[in-house]
Amino acid sequence: MRILRTIVITILVLIVGAAFAYQFRTDPIGPLSGKQLSGPEADYPVNWDFTNDHQTVALEVRPEDPHSITVVCFMHDDKLIVPSRDPSSKAWPKWILANPKARLKVGRDVYRVKATKYIPLDQEAVAASIIAKYPQLAERDPNEPTPEVWFFEIGPR
Repeated sequence: MRILRTIVITILVLIVGAAFAYQFRTDPIGPLSGKQLSGPEADYPVNWDFTNDHQTVALEVRPEDPHSITVVCFMHDDKLIVPSRDPSSKAWPKWILANPKARLKVGRDVYRVKATKYIPLDQEAVAASIIAKYPQLAERDPNEPTPEVWFFEIGPR
């Protein structure tokens, strides 16, 4: 009985500690959102080709009350694109539409950017750009329904 009580108390302390720490988070951790991104701000890059070395990046939206998420990105027609799968089920795509000012963290550096909705004219070319970076997506079951996806172009503020 004493061991069980010790285990329960330890678990409760860990849960309370995690909840307390969560309030002071900065960067997102995997699927858990963050707040204001940490790291040195860097000048807007000449090109975003270096993002090909990163499977994910962090995007901070809603400057008045920062909210950051982990996202994928890819290059298409010399533009950096951040997709949002099932955007109607998420708040951050709507926040970008309301205020395009954002910050993007790639590696350790944070960039002040503007994210604007991008509507590609050639869906197949966009799909090829995505598969070039994420080849595992080429193995998608063609019978699986295509999810709704919004694309955001990352540009200078």
